Amino acid sequence: MDATRNDETVERRRRVLKGAVGASTVLTLGYGGNVAAASLGCVNKAYLESTPPGGASQFLTTDPGTTTTDANWAWSKVEVWRCSAPTSTGATTEFDGFSLDGNSTWYAVPAAVGLEPTKVDGASKISDQSGYPRSAWVLAYFDESGNLVGRYPDISARTSQRVPLEGSCLASVNPNATTGFTFGG
Repeated sequence: MDATRNDETVERRRRVLKGAVGASTVLTLGYGGNVAAASLGCVNKAYLESTPPGGASQFLTTDPGTTTTDANWAWSKVEVWRCSAPTSTGATTEFDGFSLDGNSTWYAVPAAVGLEPTKVDGASKISDQSGYPRSAWVLAYFDESGNLVGRYPDISARTSQRVPLEGSCLASVNPNATTGFTFGG
């Protein structure tokens, strides 16, 4: 008779444990859905309400992380090299430039603060790079999943598919995407 009671007790314990495991799984999945919804709302809010840098302010020659503003936008570091390009007269001109695509397309660093970088056709790095590379930063643009989709000046205006993000928003959407950027500005 004791053997029967022990079997019943073991069975009751199994049912209690199965119920406890099932309940905790449901709670975990529900919480994850709330976090995902909040993250997507963060990107939408950045597109609709935030005021990221615009125009020429999307290119900086000073580290945005050293600025004293409250902003915490994601910036991508670029290397500035000494370059040359042919002119319309057949001569060549030298300039400080940077590339976003592995040295295929070059942009001239603006001559003064407040000006925008300009694309320079036929440009390449010169052989004497004494004192180079130098550092500059361009504003990064992300999609709704927090993946990098482009950088200024390849992208110059935000849309619902590509928007600058602050560090806290980017970390909530895609924590893995926060590496390789400087935050500030």
